[in-house]
Amino acid sequence: MLIRILQIVSGFLSGYLFMEWIHIPEPFIFAEFISTIILEPHYFFAAAAAFLACFLIHAVLLRDAVSPILKRKEKINKLDFFLCCQAATSFAALFMINKALAVLLFSFAGIYGMISIDFSEKGKNKQSGS
Repeated sequence: MLIRILQIVSGFLSGYLFMEWIHIPEPFIFAEFISTIILEPHYFFAAAAAFLACFLIHAVLLRDAVSPILKRKEKINKLDFFLCCQAATSFAALFMINKALAVLLFSFAGIYGMISIDFSEKGKNKQSGS
């Protein structure tokens, strides 16, 4: 339970930092965006690290929320499932801060989370070589 809470908080915090460190001009001008990245690379690299952390953490939360439903498990840990579903609350808060970047984060996390679901019967007990 504590791990899930830390995942939610760190996922939100890294998403917030990503949105603070990346500058997207309004209206979007590609040349200005690229010049900001070139002239301030430390913000770009920090934002890239925060983006990576945020979407990986949220992908794990989404995977763990969706996989028991798709696998039709009869015994689901309700507290763990509830905490995994709180990733949606984190996304909603990030969406209020910056819509475009939140959609980008959600799409990456959703795609990666769905790809990482293991549908095999063995699950984590995979046999190698056969």
